[in-house]
Amino acid sequence: MLSPGDTLSDFTLEGVDENGEINTFTLSELTDDAVAVLNVYVYDYSPVCTDQVCDISELEWLGINEDVNVVGISGDGPYSHQQFIEDNRIGYPLLCDTAEEIIEELGVLHEEKDGLRRVPQRSIFLIDSDRVVRWKWVAEDNWDEWDSGPIEALNDTISQIRA
Repeated sequence: MLSPGDTLSDFTLEGVDENGEINTFTLSELTDDAVAVLNVYVYDYSPVCTDQVCDISELEWLGINEDVNVVGISGDGPYSHQQFIEDNRIGYPLLCDTAEEIIEELGVLHEEKDGLRRVPQRSIFLIDSDRVVRWKWVAEDNWDEWDSGPIEALNDTISQIRA
C-alpha cells in the first residue's frame, strides 16, 4: 500500500467529467500546478460509496480552489459513471480503472469476504505536484457508515501544503 512519501506512477484513465462527457485524465496533468485528491470507491450507486462521493462533491473547496483537482476512481465503466454523475450532480470527474491497475498500485485492491471478487477499498489519497502521496485515508471496512472525519483531516493537510 502506498504511504505518505511514496510516489504514484503517472497514469491515464478514461473517465467522465462533471458535464457527463467521456474524456481521458492523466495524473501529471491533474497535479500540474495543483494537488490531486483521489477518491477511491467500490461502486457507483452502492449506498456508502454514494454518501462518500456526494459528500466530497458538496464541499465548498471544490468550486473555489483552482489548486485542488478531485477525481473519483472505481472499476465501473463510463456509462455507469455518466448516469451516476447525472443522478447525483457530482461536481468532479469519475475515472474508470476497469483493469484495476491504479487501485492495485495504490494498494487498496482487496478480496471481498467471500473470496470471489476483488474490489477497491474505500480510500482517499492526496497527491502533490511531484505525484508524491502527502496524505491518505483507508476505510477499515467498505461497508462501515461514511463520516466526514477524513475530509476534515484532508482539508487540514491541504492548508498545510499551501502555507
